[in-house]
Amino acid sequence: MLAALFGTTGASANEVAPAKARITSVVFEQLSGGAPVVTISGSGFGARPAPSPSYRPTPPQGNTSPYGCSATGKVGWNYGTQLWISFKSPGKPLWSAGRFRPGLQELDCVGISILRYSGNVALFRLGAGYRAFHFKIHRGDKYTASVKGAVKRGTVS
Repeated sequence: MLAALFGTTGASANEVAPAKARITSVVFEQLSGGAPVVTISGSGFGARPAPSPSYRPTPPQGNTSPYGCSATGKVGWNYGTQLWISFKSPGKPLWSAGRFRPGLQELDCVGISILRYSGNVALFRLGAGYRAFHFKIHRGDKYTASVKGAVKRGTVS
């Protein structure tokens, strides 16, 4: 009878649950340039996320109502809610890069270009929308970074 109970669980002893993503650090480089680089380190990031939506945030598709993206050039991609970052500077509106939430009619016009991605590092450059829309990241700005559901908030240093 005991064997029958174990046989009905549907899981084998060899199956391992995927590791829950965890962010341990976020580092910002090249802040004075037109395409800052962000390194998010941690664990459980899994495979590189697929772009979501399947098109870049650039005209014509990225400029289709209700979205209003007009940046061109190396705009990068959005990754749904699997890889994104947002910033809040004192006295400025919140902005983000890499995120797509269609239920909220949100398509980030600042895409990201992944330079390296592994189970413990997401290294990316902000897309052309960063420069086109005159965004700036300053030391002391507040950020929220997310990889595969893990979230880390902090201050740009």
